[in-house]
Amino acid sequence: MLKPHIWIRGGFFRGTIAFESDTAWSQFQKSYKEFILHFAQVVQDLKNFSEKVNRSILFTEIGYRSIHRSTVKPWDYSVREQPYNCKAQADVLEAMFLSFQEKNWWAGGFIWKWFPDHANSDGVSDTTFSPQNKPAEDIIKRYFTNLE
Repeated sequence: MLKPHIWIRGGFFRGTIAFESDTAWSQFQKSYKEFILHFAQVVQDLKNFSEKVNRSILFTEIGYRSIHRSTVKPWDYSVREQPYNCKAQADVLEAMFLSFQEKNWWAGGFIWKWFPDHANSDGVSDTTFSPQNKPAEDIIKRYFTNLE
């Protein structure tokens, strides 16, 4: 399983990373760029890797917030006050499914964030990652129903 992300001990939100100087910030950016480019190269070779090990690739988190520009830094939850946009969330999930559905190496993925109390999930006006009770849920149902 590949899941490149920064984890801060204690579960602190990564969006709060701060540095004391421009030099320290630049050093972090350089290091992070190398880290991400390494994984970008791995992702580029997913098909070859999948065939080599005879295994499908499973995405461990698929999720976008229901806000404007939900594909811009989708991991960044620090900006809480964003306009609600359920269409953007549904559209980007649709695009993701269209991009990968025909890839024979893709095993699917887990939806982030799904709550067990479905009936009481926020839905309309909820700008979180949850697709529950929003148009994005219909997109997910369509792609996860009648799988062959």
